[in-house]
Amino acid sequence: MISPTRTSTIALFGRRGRFHCLITTPRVTPTHRYHLIVGRPFSRADFTAVDTRVLQTLLPYIGRLIAIETDVARARDKTVGLLAVFDRISQNVLMLSSDGEVQFANAGARMILQLRDGLLLVNNKLATGNPALNAELQRHIAQVTAVDGVAEATVQLTRPSGYPAFQVTILRMDDARASGINASAGAMLIVHQPDAEAPIDGWSLGRTYGLTGRELEIAMLLARSEPAGRRAHARHAIQHRPVPPTPYVRENRHASSR
Repeated sequence: MISPTRTSTIALFGRRGRFHCLITTPRVTPTHRYHLIVGRPFSRADFTAVDTRVLQTLLPYIGRLIAIETDVARARDKTVGLLAVFDRISQNVLMLSSDGEVQFANAGARMILQLRDGLLLVNNKLATGNPALNAELQRHIAQVTAVDGVAEATVQLTRPSGYPAFQVTILRMDDARASGINASAGAMLIVHQPDAEAPIDGWSLGRTYGLTGRELEIAMLLARSEPAGRRAHARHAIQHRPVPPTPYVRENRHASSR
């Protein structure tokens, strides 16, 4: 195995013929070894001692570049996984850059923006249809993302549809301040939607209580506080469903006939 500080000169055969090659190892970790091969056609002169010294001089910088690329790839993988988690949570989450542009919106937040009922996108920035509320929203976002911004702000946004207002919490994402740098920061917005249905695990509910499909439907309607008309219709349907006798009842009937 080639030493990290040693550069070897060998000849290799490839698809296009024979090559002069310099082989070295610019980076070694507990789990990986990174090898570098520099080649030139065999028709040209072989690498010289000067070529070897030049490559050895560059090795620390090449190793550092490999380390940075590895760290970036690892961070990218973590970011993708984190964003996937945000897409699966029940909260509506948006992330803003320091200048207020939307960088990420999870599935729930994207649905809210598409409905344009109290919160929407204008030039990739959050806005409301109400000028006074929009000014208040922008003021709170600016207070959080400013150089000396506050850690948290809240704002209530009424909706043209008449549904309950959004409760918006704005949180400062301050990596710069944590590093001792006085700079503007991004923000995370959590949009609480009071009229949204709470997630109900119908499968577990039906399995636990042994409910039929129709009984589970009624239980789900009641749990979601559906209008009284739908609940009455469901109760009427179940009252007229024939119930087969249980084995215990059949056994008693057989005993009495004897």
